[in-house]
Amino acid sequence: MNVQWLETFELGVPEIDGDHRVIVSLMKAIEASLAAGHDKQAIPIIDRLIAFAADHFRREEALLAAWKYPELTVHCQYHRGLLETIDHIKQACLEKKGSESFKHCCDEMMRYIIDDVVQGDMHIKSHLQHSNLVITE
Repeated sequence: MNVQWLETFELGVPEIDGDHRVIVSLMKAIEASLAAGHDKQAIPIIDRLIAFAADHFRREEALLAAWKYPELTVHCQYHRGLLETIDHIKQACLEKKGSESFKHCCDEMMRYIIDDVVQGDMHIKSHLQHSNLVITE
């Protein structure tokens, strides 16, 4: 999958941007483990990624509530759906036989997490900029 951090992912909120960088870093660690043929060693990193994503979603939702984000309920539901999907994909990954199948499955799981950063949070970025809650240059 070759996950890379891009500055366009930044919302201008250090807490959220920092979390997103940690998520990308964990994904890179999973990719490195899989590339080295260490599928079993990737599993604890996958677990850390999922747990961190869930914690990130809680932190982000608290900030959104404080900012009175108008789409908060929808965004929270979006997060719940992502976590459920990610968990289902993880379970499917663990049942895969063969390194290539496991890697493909992990790539799919990471795409769902990236979806939050790229698609889901871009609506937040627009709201923050429109509300003058972040400085844009």
